[in-house]
Amino acid sequence: MRDRVPQVERRSGAVPRPTAGRAELLWLDRHMSSHGLIQEYEQGVSPNPEWRDGQRSYIYPNLLAILAYLDNGGVDRARRIADAMTKRQQPDGWWYTDYDYFTGRRMGGNRSHVGEAALMAMALFRVYRATNEKRYLRSANRASQWIKQFQMLDPKHKRRGSVTGGTDPSGKPYEWTSTEQNTSIACLWCYLGKEAYDTELLARARLVIDWLVRPVEKGGVWHAEEEYFHVGLRDASGVLSDFDEPSDCQSLPLLALDATRDLHGYDPAAYRGSLRWLLRHVKTVQHGDREVRGFSVKPLDKVDSIDVSIVQYYVRAAEVVGEKELARRFRKELDKLRNEQGLLPWMIAGDSALSWPYHMPQPHPITIAFDVMKTNHFVLDDALRKRWVSIESIREASRLLTAKPSRHPLDKARGRL
Repeated sequence: MRDRVPQVERRSGAVPRPTAGRAELLWLDRHMSSHGLIQEYEQGVSPNPEWRDGQRSYIYPNLLAILAYLDNGGVDRARRIADAMTKRQQPDGWWYTDYDYFTGRRMGGNRSHVGEAALMAMALFRVYRATNEKRYLRSANRASQWIKQFQMLDPKHKRRGSVTGGTDPSGKPYEWTSTEQNTSIACLWCYLGKEAYDTELLARARLVIDWLVRPVEKGGVWHAEEEYFHVGLRDASGVLSDFDEPSDCQSLPLLALDATRDLHGYDPAAYRGSLRWLLRHVKTVQHGDREVRGFSVKPLDKVDSIDVSIVQYYVRAAEVVGEKELARRFRKELDKLRNEQGLLPWMIAGDSALSWPYHMPQPHPITIAFDVMKTNHFVLDDALRKRWVSIESIREASRLLTAKPSRHPLDKARGRL
């Protein structure tokens, strides 16, 4: 049976869209290779010299395309991409970051970070729930098992509960810890744990969430006084990263808190200050005859550039915490950026930054897929979300995990006992 391509209802915007939603799915169809991989950019289109050959197919657009198809009745198409990714998964659970769109072979030697692996596992888990085919669940569990080794479980450590970045191309463990990547890990473990009634995985998810909302003074990433999330930690000592604050770190933790809310007592709305913090760093860009407001990847960057995916995350997070006016305001800004087919670009910039990496005005799989996905993509299954869990059992599992913590790869690399 062929997948249906539905007419997705969408709010009115700057560009009339009589077949809103259909254009996005057809675009993804046209950019899926015979290997089941999604093309990052068409040949000769990308402003990045490395992408002008049209070869690149990165993990993130592929997993978002899976979710977009599943949310719009395209199970067979989602399965096609999922099959491509399970085929390319390494035996111990990770993926290479990018593949050749035309040949299906990997490009370069960069390994997926823990966050990328978690997001892909989340997408594969969604395919499993839609098809009941256990091979997708096995793949998701394999990725989860690989990620587990990087969680800091020592209760005496400042960044306890968090998960470090994974390994570099040589297999050496990274020391840094990413706020963004830990949000997806918490959600993966929450839903895998509920699926298998695995209190250890649920406890691991809870420990990650505890770290995300822990004040920076105590080793976490929440700036309680200024109300924003730090980008992460720099090294094993727990020192805050000096990397510019990516804007998505202000939205994704709210989505993760919402998706896992029955594991903890944290109200996502209590951290909505992060959205207000980001408002202080709004960028204004002239796009054709329209003035558009939004956010760049790095809010403290002086360049006037808007990353459309960041605005999309912001709208979803605002909806989750009840900031309806903020969501409405920036949804209108997104509508100003749609082309004649209603498709969104990836990045736009003012005249001072009309070049890579600030200006990529062509339609892009990340923004196109996210545009037709459900409100909170971290909620992997509505039925599982409502499945009851025992907080006391999770607390006991947390106690057992931290009582005799397993050795972290960083400790092994340094020869520690």
